[in-house]
Amino acid sequence: MIYIYNEIENDPGLDKLKFLIEKALKGNSALIIKRGFKHLSFTNFENLMQNKLGFFHDKRHYTLNSELTISNWWSVRYNPEKDTSYTYSKTTQPLHIDNAWFSDPAELNLFCLEKQAVRGGENTFYPLDRLEEDLANEEPGLLNDLQKTEVLIQKGDGKYFNKTTILKNDKIFWNFYRTEKSDSKVKVMCEEFFKFLNKKEKTSSVDVFRCETGDAFCFHDQKILHGRLKFEASKKDDRILHQSMWKIKYNA
Repeated sequence: MIYIYNEIENDPGLDKLKFLIEKALKGNSALIIKRGFKHLSFTNFENLMQNKLGFFHDKRHYTLNSELTISNWWSVRYNPEKDTSYTYSKTTQPLHIDNAWFSDPAELNLFCLEKQAVRGGENTFYPLDRLEEDLANEEPGLLNDLQKTEVLIQKGDGKYFNKTTILKNDKIFWNFYRTEKSDSKVKVMCEEFFKFLNKKEKTSSVDVFRCETGDAFCFHDQKILHGRLKFEASKKDDRILHQSMWKIKYNA
């Protein structure tokens, strides 16, 4: 399910937006904030997340070279000179989560779309509850493996990694390319799941929504797989998206 918030001009205190963010997090739904980035700056969004919602800003990001960097926002922008990475490419980005390699991940993903492509670039969302229902009906053996087979997910060689089952405690930890596959059982499981997701992406199980320039959107990173459809682009920065990550509660 996707919630669409279309009232930012009539919500000066952002109380309704705050309510919908909390509702989306609890309901496994993505929230589209129409014209959010036209009316709210990075600082405005940070104040909303920190001061009104009480979230903690997780500033850990990894560069193209898998080096850890600390930054308030991370830019996902088309660059033909770096298009071997999904961050900089115009190809379809498979369903995944953004913080799979952290054992203490931020729950909320917030995106601001500075510039949409002329065509394409739709976002894809696959809620976990729907995914688990589909697996139970179509691939119960794969569902069992995803719940019981431990994997190692890591980006770079630093201190952060996640040793977990892919499905755990009503959450999902999934990044095909960053999951260690030296074990043959893990390799087969990951490849089967990747194929399953690719198949389901073409069905009504996966929500598809095209945001426009100036929109924003957010969702629970461990409860919704997300991706992006291919888009038209010919030069650098033909599509620009900014991301920040938030932990739902401050650390004690």
